[in-house]
Amino acid sequence: YGCIPDILKHNGLMRWALLKAMSHYDQIWVLDKYSFNALLAIPEICDKVRLTPNSIEVNQLDCISPKNYNNFAFIANVLPTKGIFELIEAAKKMKYNIQLHIVGPATEKMLFLLKESAADLWGQKILYHGKIANQQAVLLMKEMDALILPTYFPGEAFPISILEAMSCGKLVIATPRAAIADMLTALDGMRCGILVREKSVEDIVKAIEWVIENKTLADKICMKAYEKVWSSYRTDVVYELYRNNYRDLL
Repeated sequence: YGCIPDILKHNGLMRWALLKAMSHYDQIWVLDKYSFNALLAIPEICDKVRLTPNSIEVNQLDCISPKNYNNFAFIANVLPTKGIFELIEAAKKMKYNIQLHIVGPATEKMLFLLKESAADLWGQKILYHGKIANQQAVLLMKEMDALILPTYFPGEAFPISILEAMSCGKLVIATPRAAIADMLTALDGMRCGILVREKSVEDIVKAIEWVIENKTLADKICMKAYEKVWSSYRTDVVYELYRNNYRDLL
């Protein structure tokens, strides 16, 4: 997961314990290229490392409908380090009329702070759906135009919500945290999502406004995202990686 390279940068107890533990295993499976490349640089374990991303069931889409880019969703645990307050500030500064849908569990204190931050926009342009079942979240995502996850969560790894959005042909706006930059790199090496800097309200505003002002280009990015999730993160594809890893062990 995404913080392994950060641990390896420091010659402390955590680094020693991590490498000591890994030395006892025949294979080390990691989710993201960031961690994969960091572990490849360790001679004692480099031959054990395998890149195995998360996977998702992906339905085949014949086409991806054009979008108006009015409805944006945040789907995650509602924590400050997921970038939720920066996202609310961005919604308040938007020159366009959008709706932000927040989905995920939040403590009573967190909910109070969200309402306080959103002020008059709460219940109008900023809607909180609470914690809902995964199937309901997918159905909601299908009604959205884009997913926004401006996370700087220290333990961020490989967000399933991004895969869900890509599989629905939706646009993704996120930070390049952990595996996210890999996820939002298309098969041709171009971007299949929009990356913003961590903790940057300005970047979030610019990204949303660009999408609204460039709908056709945004739709093309959505198509690239769908192609990426179909070819790289579909369950059949990832499970074959697992099978190959097991064959190597045998």
